[in-house]
Amino acid sequence: MRRLLMATLAAFVVLPVAATEPSTSAASAPLDMETIMANPDWIGHAVESPYWSVDGRNLYYSVQRDGSPVRDLYRVDPARGASVKLDPAAMAHADGPAVFDRAHQHAAYILHGDVFVVDLASGQRRQVTLTPQHESSPQFSADGRALQFRAGNDWFRYDLVSAVTAPVTELKLADDPETNKPDDLGELQLSLFKTLREIKADQQAMRDHTRALEAADAGRAPRPFWLGDKIRLVDSKLSPDGRWLLLVTAPKGYQGGRVPQVNHYVTDSGYTEPEDARSYVGRNDPAPQSLLLLDLPQHKSWPLKTDGLPGIKADPLAALRKQAVARLEKAGNTDEAKTLKAPAVRPVRIAAGGEDGGGGGVAWNDDGSQLAIELRAIDNKDRWIASVDFSKHALVNQQRLTDPAWINWSFNDFGWLKDGRTLWYLSEQSGYSRLYAKPLEGAARELTGAGKFEVSAPQLSADGKWFYLLA
Repeated sequence: MRRLLMATLAAFVVLPVAATEPSTSAASAPLDMETIMANPDWIGHAVESPYWSVDGRNLYYSVQRDGSPVRDLYRVDPARGASVKLDPAAMAHADGPAVFDRAHQHAAYILHGDVFVVDLASGQRRQVTLTPQHESSPQFSADGRALQFRAGNDWFRYDLVSAVTAPVTELKLADDPETNKPDDLGELQLSLFKTLREIKADQQAMRDHTRALEAADAGRAPRPFWLGDKIRLVDSKLSPDGRWLLLVTAPKGYQGGRVPQVNHYVTDSGYTEPEDARSYVGRNDPAPQSLLLLDLPQHKSWPLKTDGLPGIKADPLAALRKQAVARLEKAGNTDEAKTLKAPAVRPVRIAAGGEDGGGGGVAWNDDGSQLAIELRAIDNKDRWIASVDFSKHALVNQQRLTDPAWINWSFNDFGWLKDGRTLWYLSEQSGYSRLYAKPLEGAARELTGAGKFEVSAPQLSADGKWFYLLA
């Protein structure tokens, strides 16, 4: 593997004075408690969501208006330092944060919820969608012939040559009606009536005929995956080669327990209105999550079980649990003591949510041949980064980070190097957040050197030779 060079990047952008400096009156006034507790406009608003234009000549960023929740979009020329606030007409022609194909011939981005693709040679922009829903997650296929994107829980494929948009698959959160078996009475009816048997045989023949046509004709819509009615979809990630779709699921109707409520007394209606507040610390664990791998061409699915991850069957709270159980049993609360039994396999989360602070995620390599998943124990004592063995449909542990206190919600970035078989990730295993590289079949090595410092927000350069990071 070629040597990776490390670099620290600092970007300086000239911003409009109003966006970065406090007002003269606020700056000259004494800093008293009333000022501190007032609207923070006097401090000045920070730049938000900066990104490069598709051609790399300009930077875009957003700034909140004083006294308003509205954000304005600015464009700045780094060479001249001139910053311009865009009006609505100019915003309609602005770029969005772009992704590029591997050959760097096309770019794509989401703007006001719709998908756009740009031919980099000609600069021509083409609008792919115009829908009331918000599309997301644009990415180019491994062969560069299509743009893939997500709308809700569904993935779509836009052919760059034919301009045809088609669903990659259809996900049904219900039981497959074809697999419904008759009950005892239904079986009796079939055995008694020849007509019913003939109707059933005809229906099966029509289904078999339809499947044969679908298999022979790539221009037909894909068959749906029936996932059952016991789960809900949390997240999904399509492989760049279009073969695999990874689903993150959670139990449907999971009861997280009671949450506190806050009453609002000053309301538009004039009546007190309750609002659910944040759960108390240590209460109401988030719903456990599971992984389901779909093979789209073969129309098969496999669960990716977590019980093989190192340490996932251990109980990091065993000592405390033993004390609590003994205390409850001594007090005669045997039923409550039974609820403290440790799970056989600790539950995990893959897709991060606001309620648990962060961590977790999914990363495909560029050609879709490898998949890495970051999992976090709900008890926050362990974090795993695992690859997937597609032949065995199983997780393969690549790195385990464990802490008897708490796994940090920060420093969980990870991804793939350009060779497609080496992972990079942040880990605090040494006590400081450091950047590591690990081949799938080899040992990890630290890339950032020793010392009392930590690194964060690593970004791999397009050519794969450099990491840009904060230190």
